Amino acid sequence: MNVPSQRNILVPFNIRCNDLNGVYHALALAERMQAKVIILAIDLNEKRTNSHIENWVHEALRDLVQSACQQGLPVSYHIAQNGFEKEITGLIAEENIDLLVFGAGDKLMADAMQGLRPKIGAQLITVREKGTAHFV
Repeated sequence: MNVPSQRNILVPFNIRCNDLNGVYHALALAERMQAKVIILAIDLNEKRTNSHIENWVHEALRDLVQSACQQGLPVSYHIAQNGFEKEITGLIAEENIDLLVFGAGDKLMADAMQGLRPKIGAQLITVREKGTAHFV
């Protein structure tokens, strides 16, 4: 009997933005699809400093990951060490990513993902607001 391989969802997340809709949507999808979620925290605007938001985001993501793991969802949280494109394409290859989910509330992330779209084979979902998604 063939066991289907686990689905993998990547959620690139700009740590300078407080839009968590993409993360929430990915976790809800993962629960329904029995998928693993990989959250990638990346700084898309290194010139701007806003440690208050960044600290809040890391804390909120840590709480979300812990809650998801307690519910039995496989979730990992990575902090980007390299450039945006290298991190995304590397994780897509290493983790066999099926789906990328990101919040549309962050224009920098939306623009970066649209620019990367021709270089990736995974499907993109843009989450505009809680409960609303747009398949790209």
